[in-house]
Amino acid sequence: MTDTLTRVRIPGRQRFAGVFTGDTPTLVALFVVGLLVSAFYKLAWWRGFLLGQSTPDSGGAAAMVALVLVFSALAARSMLRRGFLWAEAAELTWVHLDRVPRLGVRLWRLWFGWLVAVGYAGTLATAVYGLGAALWSAGAALLVAGFTLTLAATRRPGVFGEHAGPVVLAGAGLLVAVAGLSVFWLYVLAGVLAVAAVVLLWGSGGPLRPESAARADRAQLLENWRERVVRSVAVTFLDPMLLLPSGRPIGGRSLRKATVLRFAWLSVRSRARYATSAVLLAVLVVIGHRAFPAFPDTVLVAVGMFVALIPFAGGIGAVWRSPGLRRWIGGKDLTVRAWHSLVFAGVGAAWAVVLLGLSLLVAAPLSLAAWLTVPLAAMAIGRTATRKQMDYGNVAVSDTPMGQLPVGLATQAVRGPDLLLVGVVLLTAWPGPLLVPTLVVAVLTLWSALR
Repeated sequence: MTDTLTRVRIPGRQRFAGVFTGDTPTLVALFVVGLLVSAFYKLAWWRGFLLGQSTPDSGGAAAMVALVLVFSALAARSMLRRGFLWAEAAELTWVHLDRVPRLGVRLWRLWFGWLVAVGYAGTLATAVYGLGAALWSAGAALLVAGFTLTLAATRRPGVFGEHAGPVVLAGAGLLVAVAGLSVFWLYVLAGVLAVAAVVLLWGSGGPLRPESAARADRAQLLENWRERVVRSVAVTFLDPMLLLPSGRPIGGRSLRKATVLRFAWLSVRSRARYATSAVLLAVLVVIGHRAFPAFPDTVLVAVGMFVALIPFAGGIGAVWRSPGLRRWIGGKDLTVRAWHSLVFAGVGAAWAVVLLGLSLLVAAPLSLAAWLTVPLAAMAIGRTATRKQMDYGNVAVSDTPMGQLPVGLATQAVRGPDLLLVGVVLLTAWPGPLLVPTLVVAVLTLWSALR
């Protein structure tokens, strides 16, 4: 075992993710930065795309500030998982060093990345809307206060009721969108968040020695490291199904004599921890529709519902990828798909009810076409989770303007969202009555549920 107080340099690992190497990561970083900066030179196009012919009103301006709070809530939900607390197994075994400052730096880097991302989105949206300096500064104060509160909570190993924090931030966003708070009250809300952040920061450790890092044990570090490896492998091999989360044990629930329906229901219940994220995404869809009325609400609902509910398909996804588990369940594939589709339909209906209530609360009603995407999105989730494992013998590389693309892998990777995309494009672009799109979407929904 090696005793050292300095960071051990692992051979072959690039510094700063290879951004300053002059190789491909540098080119990608320059391209992304240029693309983000160029967006501010096309504000007229963005205004026509997001707002259309409508004139920005006070309600839309309030929705813009509310979007900042909702995005802050999603960032807080991600950071409170404390995924930055990881260490490689070999390093934990053979290298003895003070890891707390390294984990503290990693926390600051993660927090700053989220702050820049949300700040950029808020700044671009503010420029598109043409909000005044008063609203802009109030939104900036809310952004900084909300992120400071998130940082304070993440620095602690665990605060009672901390997972309600993102819900509180999203609720504050709803309050701003519904009540249309004045600039004065926005500053008051920012002050309340800042005071709560100061209270939580007290006793959370030094700047580079957060309590959450100081108390992290080996099991937590290894668990987060394994999740990091899985994410890396999923991105490298274009297999996003590896990212479907595993379920947590449900006390007193045995699957020894479970039916397919009961298995489907318990697999959803074991992932109930993602219900908060699903509600936050519903809030984001509604407020986004209120802020950007010209953007197709069919796209917002379809993407929001798919992202919100795909974690609940982890059970059937694990079964479909494991021949042993598939034999344990028994029954025909059509039967297993049908029962899981029934459960997904129930989960989708619950999410749609939440969406309906939020849309009525914010006075941002969704179109009929948007509601027609709800059953298709629910069934597309099951279709995505029950696809076959990736076949890397069918790569079929093709040249594109962006370089070589493995068309065969990409085709397999989009199975599930493909039919959802067809339905959304049809509902969005159809110029006349929705009779024909409704029939087509019904067929796509049935096909997604059973195939």
